Amino acid sequence: MDQLDFKIFRTLGLRPSGNQRGDSNRLNPWVIAKKLGVDGNTVKLRLAKMKKSSFIRYFQIYPNYRLLGIGGGSAYLFELDDPERKNAIINQCALVDGVTEITSFVGNEVCIDFTYHDPKDESRRLKLLLGLTNCKRAEKFYDRVMPPVRFELSNTYWRIIKCLRYNAFKPLSKVAQELGLSTKTVRRRFQRMIDNNAVVIVPAIQPGDVPNTITHVLLLYFKESQREQALMEALHLFEAKSGRRKTQCRTRGIT
Repeated sequence: MDQLDFKIFRTLGLRPSGNQRGDSNRLNPWVIAKKLGVDGNTVKLRLAKMKKSSFIRYFQIYPNYRLLGIGGGSAYLFELDDPERKNAIINQCALVDGVTEITSFVGNEVCIDFTYHDPKDESRRLKLLLGLTNCKRAEKFYDRVMPPVRFELSNTYWRIIKCLRYNAFKPLSKVAQELGLSTKTVRRRFQRMIDNNAVVIVPAIQPGDVPNTITHVLLLYFKESQREQALMEALHLFEAKSGRRKTQCRTRGIT
């Protein structure tokens, strides 16, 4: 992957959360090309290459979690006092209702993502996780937000989502055939979900499957005012294949 591939992937977005995630136009190769100042066919070919190499396994569809009565989500960093118990602690925390992701960093830190119904519920779950990790405090990394949803889904909508779950770009005519509905009905309901932020489409990636590559992940946390500039500098370093430069940020490696 080169710098252009990285920019294309960044434009696609990996996480299903975010106020702009409901905009499916961001996945259009020509929309991406316009943002990056390149040719649409170039972007289309690059995306095809990512799929062929298995870097992008497939595009998946998520229901907006507000439809499930979830008010928000957050990620907190916990610094464990006993690294030898890290795996046992992770296994315990994974059982907590609402936990969606646990990232184990090199050393004694873990990041736990969880959802909640309201601020009071967030405090309750955080207190429970503090007890399980034996930590006095946790540092909030970020909040996961979803755009507002303007209608509720009937059973037919949920069936369409299930049919598209791990193949978001499956032809809607095939979805209609599988569900015993007309293509017109499926197309109309799918478009209504898109228009009302009811679903989000993001790529599922598997960088470890790309031939002749070794994947190493670093999480970089910048001040918000420096974020865009720092990302551009990181892209420049990536293109130059040189990592020897000082940056004012925090880094953590993932195990």
